[in-house]
Amino acid sequence: MDATPEQEWEALTRPGFGRRSSSARTITDWQPGHPITRSGEWQGTSFEDEREVVEVEAPSYHWLAYDVRAAELGTRVVLEQVSNRTSDAAGNAAENWRTMLDGLKTVAEAAPQA
Repeated sequence: MDATPEQEWEALTRPGFGRRSSSARTITDWQPGHPITRSGEWQGTSFEDEREVVEVEAPSYHWLAYDVRAAELGTRVVLEQVSNRTSDAAGNAAENWRTMLDGLKTVAEAAPQA
């Protein structure tokens, strides 16, 4: 991604980002021990997934898990989800997260540099 880690983190954690980057909505205050809820619609079916914020280290977040760090040509963002119950669920999640990461790239690259 052609943005700084700080821009990516700001875009990822800013309220309302989820609706600009994917069809899912993320609600959290990013405080450890507090809930993080993603909701939306996937292939015509509504979903809501609530987890707990484990740890936050701006600009790196490690658990769902996001890893945001500077790379040689911009920023590397890695997202890992380990709670899928089936390979079909993992494939669906991967497609959903790809859409979210593409949206993150668009939003962060449009943000002013700090």
